[in-house]
Amino acid sequence: MNVFENGIRLGSGVEYEFDMIIFALGFDAATGALSDLEVKGTGGKVLKDCWERRLETFSGALVPGFPNMFIFCGLNIGKTIRHMEENKLDTIDVSEKPAYAWSYHLREAFKATLFAESAKAAKAWFVGANIPGKAIDPLFYFGGVSTWASWLDKETKTGWESMKFSPSVATDVERKEAPIHSGGQIALGSPSVAA
Repeated sequence: MNVFENGIRLGSGVEYEFDMIIFALGFDAATGALSDLEVKGTGGKVLKDCWERRLETFSGALVPGFPNMFIFCGLNIGKTIRHMEENKLDTIDVSEKPAYAWSYHLREAFKATLFAESAKAAKAWFVGANIPGKAIDPLFYFGGVSTWASWLDKETKTGWESMKFSPSVATDVERKEAPIHSGGQIALGSPSVAA
């Protein structure tokens, strides 16, 4: 493939003209922004260190050992927070076993695609292969939105059986009068949610 003045010329010689060509090189998709921050979980473990070996989440929404850290590409976060507020729960964390099961399922769904064989060699951004030293792992779910949503729906229907919750120590008055800290974070009661 070659880029010429008016577009792109394929190896076969076929030319395609474009008004604009946008290259996205070096983009650290999905995990890059979180890995650049020093996100610390239970026992002081650092998210970037956990993800160096392989990416593990539960349905792309929670990471085991990082309580109350919702990843905002996950469905049902609002329902989960409402459940926590209604039941006076302060923290949520996903257990290791369901996170491992989801991550295994995610990898198997990816292996069933046409992308799987060539992603590493092509230095595909959607597996992190474009970032030197990054673990090669699917960064997105390739099994379809309805299957993805079913994993999260199962959680709400079973009372979040894969999750570990901690009850709130704040009283109703403290929760109602919780000061808003700089950055718009609620200080007491339920998980810290941007106000």
